[in-house]
Amino acid sequence: MSESNWVFKLLMFASAAILATWISLPAAVRVLCILMICDYATGMIAAYQSKKLNSSIGARGLLTKVAILILLGALHRAAEIVHVGESFNEWFSSGIATFFVINELISVVENCVVANVKVPPNLIYALEKVKHLGGWDGKRERRLDDMSVSVERRTPPEQLGTSQKEVVRTEGEKVND
Repeated sequence: MSESNWVFKLLMFASAAILATWISLPAAVRVLCILMICDYATGMIAAYQSKKLNSSIGARGLLTKVAILILLGALHRAAEIVHVGESFNEWFSSGIATFFVINELISVVENCVVANVKVPPNLIYALEKVKHLGGWDGKRERRLDDMSVSVERRTPPEQLGTSQKEVVRTEGEKVND
């Protein structure tokens, strides 16, 4: 057997194994993996544009993402050992993955704002609501709060009076223009 034929067969086998594993993952875990890639890419773009590109920070981010995937895998296996049921196991894995999906989505939006992408104010407002429901704090909360200060959100048209404009600030106070 020639060397190139052996390498080709090995690559085909590895590709089939990766595809089979990908297909068997719950949808939330697949979405999480895609958002992790998007988060890393937007983080690199934001760091480059803000002239803060640092390989150790990027490596730390990748290691964090690997740790999240290891945690998900360990929780999935632990739920299988308990033998609660296949539907519970899938529900449990998807629920935990959904938490991390929301976290990655917030991070992608933050990275886009740092990279000077115009983000719709309503999206920032919705993510702030999700962030506060999820109990985020610390560095992530400060980053999202800093991001929202620069964005002026207007109340929906149905809540505005005909003779006045209201601007809702981040703190929730109303100011008449």
